[in-house]
Amino acid sequence: MDIIDRIKSYEPLFGWWLFDDLISIFDQESLIKVKHISYGNEKHACVKVVTVYDQDNNLKYLEKRIQDIKSHLNLNKGYIEDEFVEDEQYLIENNQGEVIGIDLCLLMKEDTYKVDDLDDLSGKLLYELGLKLFDKHEYDEALRYFKKGEVVNVSDGYARNFIFKKNLGLEATPKALNDLKLQKQNDEKIAAENLEKAKILAGEISGKSVTLSIKAGSDGRAFGSVSTKEISAAAKEQLGYDLDKKKMHLAEPIKNVGSFRKR
Repeated sequence: MDIIDRIKSYEPLFGWWLFDDLISIFDQESLIKVKHISYGNEKHACVKVVTVYDQDNNLKYLEKRIQDIKSHLNLNKGYIEDEFVEDEQYLIENNQGEVIGIDLCLLMKEDTYKVDDLDDLSGKLLYELGLKLFDKHEYDEALRYFKKGEVVNVSDGYARNFIFKKNLGLEATPKALNDLKLQKQNDEKIAAENLEKAKILAGEISGKSVTLSIKAGSDGRAFGSVSTKEISAAAKEQLGYDLDKKKMHLAEPIKNVGSFRKR
């Protein structure tokens, strides 16, 4: 497989990122543009991929070369000048299943967004941040902080030429506000029903476990990682439960062998 096909086979990279574009490739180094699994085209980052091969299919030799590269970049002692924020490595196999190389993936620091994880913020704080951005006329960014149905004050020109034109909002007429009230009541009812179903499901799966296999190096560190995608598939196959991977919580992708609790 070429570098693009390999990167796609590793998805989601670092538990959150999907391939978007190949920016450049030189010798055995590639620069990949990736998009966030939740935000899609609204949030991008770059991944540097360093590829090493060995004609003798010597895994220990490949691991040593990767460690030498990481040592050269000071990755084993902390990321140099915060250029990289995370690293993962994946085995490259031929059609016979033999290991012929390793892709070392380095997630580069990205700081183009005001807040990365909006889900971790409360509704009140999101609203306050959104208002501050509106005051600074950073309207596009501010819209990310408001929930559907939020009532905000904007200039007539911005409402007419942007919000209404792009179907991002409606004028707050008495009818629209009443419709919003009824919609919120319905949403709250559905949310309560879903919460009750979630509690029942939590009781059913409490204490149950799934087993996943992943290739690892001699130090016990995995090649790649286990994400909610793999856990969801294992729960379906081994337990018969359809679990939404987007509703699972992992503080970080699993990169080592062992037993882990999951919420």
